[in-house]
Amino acid sequence: MKRRDFIKTLTGSFASSLIAPGLLLSQQALAAEKNAEFWRLAAQGHNLIFVRHTRTTPGNGDPDGYRLDDCSTQRQLSDLGRAEARQIGEHFQRSGVKLDRILSSAWCRCTETADLAFGRHEVWEPINSIFFNRDRGPAQTRAILAAAAEQPKGENWILSTHRSNILLATGQNTSMGDVLLTRYDPNQPEQLRVLAQLDWR
Repeated sequence: MKRRDFIKTLTGSFASSLIAPGLLLSQQALAAEKNAEFWRLAAQGHNLIFVRHTRTTPGNGDPDGYRLDDCSTQRQLSDLGRAEARQIGEHFQRSGVKLDRILSSAWCRCTETADLAFGRHEVWEPINSIFFNRDRGPAQTRAILAAAAEQPKGENWILSTHRSNILLATGQNTSMGDVLLTRYDPNQPEQLRVLAQLDWR
């Protein structure tokens, strides 16, 4: 290698070593700024915070013949998904934000997400999976909106549920593990307003 090319390569490597940490820091700063708004709104209360269940074993929906009373027949959280749920919970614990209700779909991947993240859950039928029965979607969404309209002032509710349910209630698509902070707006009664998303990854 010629001396000039060697110096150019060395200079480029040095510049990259400076840029990469700077880029990482700027990304972290942006995430912190976004999360500051999430936690500010969460501290005010009166929110429905949707948590799409974390990462699962491969597949969509559930295997044929699954049963709600037998987790082994359902698509379940993977080991990574369990670690993700704990990580989400750690963010909430550090925030000190009060969580009044931890509502969950009856499906085991949702109850386990709730238990690992928040230590408890109560099954709430309106956020049960509609993957195999889309016709239930509108009625379940109306039940969510009706409950949101009557939510006691200042309370925060966690809703551990599924992609389709979140999409109908908020109009926003989600990936596994996404956390959306929403509020009921009487001027927009057909869907909840998404105000912030937690960047926990």
